[in-house]
Amino acid sequence: SPKALKAIGSALEKLNRYPDGSGYHLVNQIAEKHKISSDNIVLGNGSDEIIAMLAHALLKPGDEAIVPLPTFLIYDMMIRSVGATCVNVPLDSLCIDLKEIKKRLTSKSKMIFLCNPNNPTGTIILKDEFKNFLESIPPEVLVVVDEAYIEFVREQNCAYGTDYIDTQRPLVVLRTFSKAYGLAGLRIGYGIMSAEISGLINRVRLPFNTNSLAQVGAVAALNDEKFFNKTLSLIHEGLDFMYDSLNKREIKYFPTQANFFLIDVKRDADEVYKKMLAQGVIVRSMTSYGYPNYIRVNVGLRDENTKFLEALDEVLGSLSRTDSSKRLVITIDGPAGAGKTTVSKALADRLGYKYIDTGALYRGVAYEAVSKGLSYDDDLGLKSMCTDLKLQFVFIKKELRLISNDSDITDLIRTPEITMFASAVSARPIVREFLLTLQRKMGRERGVVFEGRDMGTVVFPDADIKFYLDASHQTRALRRYREIETKSSQSLQEVENDMKQRDENDSTRKLAPLKPAEDAEIIDSTDISAEGVVELMLSYIEGGKR
Repeated sequence: SPKALKAIGSALEKLNRYPDGSGYHLVNQIAEKHKISSDNIVLGNGSDEIIAMLAHALLKPGDEAIVPLPTFLIYDMMIRSVGATCVNVPLDSLCIDLKEIKKRLTSKSKMIFLCNPNNPTGTIILKDEFKNFLESIPPEVLVVVDEAYIEFVREQNCAYGTDYIDTQRPLVVLRTFSKAYGLAGLRIGYGIMSAEISGLINRVRLPFNTNSLAQVGAVAALNDEKFFNKTLSLIHEGLDFMYDSLNKREIKYFPTQANFFLIDVKRDADEVYKKMLAQGVIVRSMTSYGYPNYIRVNVGLRDENTKFLEALDEVLGSLSRTDSSKRLVITIDGPAGAGKTTVSKALADRLGYKYIDTGALYRGVAYEAVSKGLSYDDDLGLKSMCTDLKLQFVFIKKELRLISNDSDITDLIRTPEITMFASAVSARPIVREFLLTLQRKMGRERGVVFEGRDMGTVVFPDADIKFYLDASHQTRALRRYREIETKSSQSLQEVENDMKQRDENDSTRKLAPLKPAEDAEIIDSTDISAEGVVELMLSYIEGGKR
């Protein structure tokens, strides 16, 4: 903003003075903009600092805060910094799942963080769903809505947290001058909240947390409507240009309400990131967010957008000429006894891919927990154990073996006790987080077949090919009985009863329940041999379906 630059220049001669600890002029300017009292505003060294202040003032060890996954990383960081527990709720088709968040509320829940538009997906929460959600949240749970990118929104039906500040619901809305106002280097943001909450936050706020240049720059930026509107026009025009260009190239992207968006490059995002960097273009790989085939792109000026597209053409063209670009991430989900293990191994063998039995990973965690005398709900004990636990698959005499801290436990994890314990412990967030990170690391290599229960829905939502393998309950019980009859004394009826219980646990658990991914190919193997299922899968893969 030209006005902001001029104001900052004029303020340089006053740098020998301390900044206004109350931020009087900026606070009143913000209050006028939103038509609220100055008592409802807290300034921060960027909105990041306000997130930190909220955590330090309102959370304590033992409390829980609910956070969508993936979203802005600072929420998780600040929650954990005060000893509270971060409860992650996976997105639903890249959107924040408010219904699932509501289901995850417990007596320990104290805070919910919502990023609207969400970073890194650019999706938004709609008015009616937010209103209904807010009205259903207990008054002791604070809802924090981070609207860092709200100025870029074009959707008329987008929810704005500022519309609900005057209600009796505990709500904090975060805003920043880093994005649409272009003052990221000055670190200035603010929170809008009730006078009661602002009083609590001001108790932990440092008196000179926002500097003089940031304050005068922000005041000037708020009054520079011409520059602000020009910025929004450039971003929206840039988005439309990028969408049109990608459509012509038949490259899949996900429309956004922010100034960035996701692109499905259909190959290793880390590799694309490195090659784009070599072209002088910076994008972000979404691998660490659970989308190993997606990159995130910020919209710039027309020449910058054109340079990005030219670099993308070059990078994707070069990768398409290599065999590595054709290697897929394939997920096979389904209930116990559906034949996943046999089919997954055979499919991986036919394709020359690596096979990963994710169920064995959960059994490995269960085995170690039982060995240490831990109960399935001992989160502190499980967290300590996972910190030092090293699980890996190793080929020994052409057989894939599970190694735990240098010990081969492959033959020790198929007992009924470990099976039931694995089902129970798999619902613990600390265990799922530990294995989620491990599995996604394995997926970066590509050319992998992952077998499990939530591979296509949670772990790899953007997998190249997803299958859901099912069979009748009687067929699945008989298969499992034949698999373990030489290793266990369980009767067929006992196996069937255990399977019913496990099905119940897996399909009704709050975190990542067993269900087919929306874009999965569902195969009923009741009357089909394992070889027949593999042939069906191969024909599907070779057909290039998604």
